Amino acid sequence: MHAKPRRLDPEARRRQIIQIARQLFAERGRDVSTADVAAAAQITRALVHHYFPGIDALRDAVAMEIAESAATMLARAPDRAIEQRVRHNVNAFLDAVEANRYAWLTTVGADGGSQTPAGRTLRKAILERMLANNADTIEDTPWARLCLTGYMGFTDAVLRHWILEHGSRAEAQEALTETLLHLLTHTIPTGGHTARPSPRSPHPGAH
Repeated sequence: MHAKPRRLDPEARRRQIIQIARQLFAERGRDVSTADVAAAAQITRALVHHYFPGIDALRDAVAMEIAESAATMLARAPDRAIEQRVRHNVNAFLDAVEANRYAWLTTVGADGGSQTPAGRTLRKAILERMLANNADTIEDTPWARLCLTGYMGFTDAVLRHWILEHGSRAEAQEALTETLLHLLTHTIPTGGHTARPSPRSPHPGAH
């Protein structure tokens, strides 16, 4: 039987439940129930369900928290060469994913299907952060946004491949680093104005 829960205001209690659930997901993967969260928090399961109707809702809340905080780990570091900056940020990003891998799968969609609200929040936050972090190298244009949005889709696929244990972190890091470096130093600076074939000239004598 649980001891009487220490009284917290509603927001503090909600934050406590999310933090404990996040820790359990990191330790156990998807094999976590609301009863497990209640036991770890030393509160009743009914109190957990007062804030979250089920484990899926709680998993979504954890994923949203990760999404909202993930972009802040990407350093702007304008004093660093772009290659150093990109390598540092990809490594920091993978550290965060590795520490929350199963919640991360919930965020981006384990099967590559439709994204959760947390996944959409994450994409938006990281896109804006990448543009800001690399403002000394690229301009914020529709072309840049298109390229970086495509890169985030590529990132999701690479992370799913790695997290589901079909690859290694080293492979994921190399793929994400080299691809982003090429986008920032070659693809995006072209501005999308690639050479296009000239209209075909009419045949001699044609009117």
